[in-house]
Amino acid sequence: PKNETTAKSPHLIPPLIGATVGALISVIAPLTQAGFNPARDFGPRIIAWLAGWGTVAMKGFWVYVVAPIIGAVIGGKLAEKFYE
Repeated sequence: PKNETTAKSPHLIPPLIGATVGALISVIAPLTQAGFNPARDFGPRIIAWLAGWGTVAMKGFWVYVVAPIIGAVIGGKLAEKFYE
């Protein structure tokens, strides 16, 4: 591995990722009722749309699809730059 910290303690990686995601969900979900998984966000939107909410149910859905893709590209480029 290119990162010395993760090479020395690889067992810490999964709990750190889980703690980070858990903390973000704990902070963001009560405010926006948003899920980080686009599939989990899309299902309730479909039901709300079918229940008569119309276009308001689909408002902003594109953010949950486009943002992870853009974030992955930016994160990958930053990782390449800093860990070379």
